Amino acid sequence: MDGEPLFAGDSDLDQLYRILAMLGPLTPHQQRLFSANPHNAGVSFNLKKPESLASRCAVCVCVGGGECGGAGLGARSAGRGVWRGAGC
Repeated sequence: MDGEPLFAGDSDLDQLYRILAMLGPLTPHQQRLFSANPHNAGVSFNLKKPESLASRCAVCVCVGGGECGGAGLGARSAGRGVWRGAGC
């Protein structure tokens, strides 16, 4: 890891939005906890459908080992490379 956030945002809410856009909505329990926080009053996330990691990284390149394509996540953990490429 290089110390950079995986889902960097301009604020804590923007960062959460980016996480939810990739991984899907909060569970009902998480939503209740989120809504109970007075700092989040009136905040809602207008997410249509989560973007999958595979669709975001259609072609990823492992710096240490060439193109990995859609099945690159397994190769990454074995090769310990760093991903660069379309949206990665």
